[in-house]
Amino acid sequence: MKLYAPSSSQGFALVTPAGTVLGHSYRASSDAAVESVFAGTPGLWAEKQKEGWQVLPVYARIVVPYFFPGDARQKDVVPS
Repeated sequence: MKLYAPSSSQGFALVTPAGTVLGHSYRASSDAAVESVFAGTPGLWAEKQKEGWQVLPVYARIVVPYFFPGDARQKDVVPS
């Protein structure tokens, strides 16, 4: 059985005025993080910054899932 060590990655994410980190905005650069949420509307990011939105550097922990082989239809047999 080969287990993979978890790793981490540094990037940028948007933070709401309430302090909530928007995980889906995680990107390699701050500009890309802003574009992921506020794309296509010029000037909207400047307005959001006045409301308290921020771009902060964050670390993301990447975990590789490990799936166990087997048959999901198989019933557990309990010896009696």
